[in-house]
Amino acid sequence: SKRGYGRGEGTVMDGLEPLAISASETARILGISRPTVYQLFHQAGFPVFKVGNRTLVSVDGLRAWIAKQTEVTQE
Repeated sequence: SKRGYGRGEGTVMDGLEPLAISASETARILGISRPTVYQLFHQAGFPVFKVGNRTLVSVDGLRAWIAKQTEVTQE
């Protein structure tokens, strides 16, 4: 559609940030490989969840997880 609300385009077209991202997007954002992201999926405390067959990462949870990792590293 012209307004960009069809086929998953809404978040890009209306300026909203996604609430969750894929393994590939997580890898790109963190600057790590996809296999490393899949290892993180099995780590306690990593903000991962399933929707049907898809495994997604919570954007807010990822920010909090990164902040926690930074605190642990600096201690």
